Amino acid sequence: MTELSGAKQLFLKYGGSLFQMDREGDYQRYRSFGVTKELELQWLGELRSDLLARLALENDGVKIRLSVGAFVDSIGDLGDCQHVSRLLEIVRSKVGTIDSFSQLMVAEAIARLANSCKVSGEASDLAAYAVATATEMLERIIQQPVEVADEDQANALLREVVQPHRIVERAQHGLQRLSR
Repeated sequence: MTELSGAKQLFLKYGGSLFQMDREGDYQRYRSFGVTKELELQWLGELRSDLLARLALENDGVKIRLSVGAFVDSIGDLGDCQHVSRLLEIVRSKVGTIDSFSQLMVAEAIARLANSCKVSGEASDLAAYAVATATEMLERIIQQPVEVADEDQANALLREVVQPHRIVERAQHGLQRLSR
């Protein structure tokens, strides 16, 4: 394996997160490869393209929210918002098919994404589209009967947060934050 492929493997292992890389003790080794920001952006594009391809085919709410979360987390270190409009299109196509708790988690991730794109100086239209997507999802949660995936209901760690009234409260709070 070449040094560059070792660097790429590390980068992809951590989903492009230099923070996670540092937390796990691999950051100094990664930095020793001398990877440029341009190459990181290229790898990040590949990672996101792969995430989007898998997300477009996915119908399981839990897997959808995890993929969206990974995508949004990949924005963090580099602040690059490429592929965001495609993510939002896919998310909008999935809204009616996933449970309320997964929708809530996706909407919260999309709200974080909107803030990341604003901070990174990306087009305000993109940030506005993200806010509109999150708002529509949160409104849907409030207006529709609350549904929670069986595996989330069975998860003892989620027992408190997946209660229907908690999901609605969180959605209402999210709407308030988005409207500020």
